[in-house]
Order: sequence, then C-alpha cells, then structure tokens
Amino acid sequence: MESEEEENRPYRILQNGQKICYYLNQLVNRYGYGVVLYHTDRRKQMLITSNLTNTSFPKVAASLVKDDSCFIGIKSNQPVIIKNDSYQGIVAGYSESSGKKVCALEALSKLLIIEDSERKNHIVVD
Repeated sequence: MESEEEENRPYRILQNGQKICYYLNQLVNRYGYGVVLYHTDRRKQMLITSNLTNTSFPKVAASLVKDDSCFIGIKSNQPVIIKNDSYQGIVAGYSESSGKKVCALEALSKLLIIEDSERKNHIVVD
C-alpha cells in the first residue's frame, strides 16, 4: 500500500528510465508514434508535463484529463479541447464517460480526429 507521501507525488522514478526514454524517442522519431499522457487530475497532469520538458522524454503530442472537479458535466464523446503551447500540445478534458469503458479512447479519438474506421490502425499502450 502506498504511503500518503507517495500518493501525492505526480510521478515515479523508473528503473532503466534512460533506456525507456531512448526507446520511446525511437518510436516517436523513427516510426511516427505519438506520446499521449492521461491523468485524472488536471493539476498533477500539468505538473508532470512541465517536469518532462527539460528531460530526454519525447515531446508529448497530447494529453487526456478526466477531472470531475474541473470539467463538470463534460462527456468523453464531446471533450473540451484546449490548444496551448505552454502545456505542450493539445488537451482533451472531460468528467463523464458516455457509459463505455473506453472513455479515454473516445476522448482521444475526438482530440486527434480519428474516424471509427481508422481506429484499428492505432494502438494504445497503458
């Protein structure tokens, strides 16, 4: 079980983090993959994103934020889209799913304008 201090930290140090960043950069730079971050707290997501800017972590293409206190009543199938360079890309914010388990994918599809027929050509690694 996590301590309260660990629970309040927005990120963790990963063993072999440099290798992970190297391979993520290879996927982004060589093969055109995009890094999308997901969080359930807008403030923590902003902190994580700002902490990644001066690291070897690849550029974040987009962020998904499911925050019930910030995006009140906004469904994942019609997320609020925020385009802000200081936030490293574009953000889809929502608070409620449309009854599907794939609400983050639904918001991501709206954010990146991925048609239903094209979803099979995309992969999400959690």
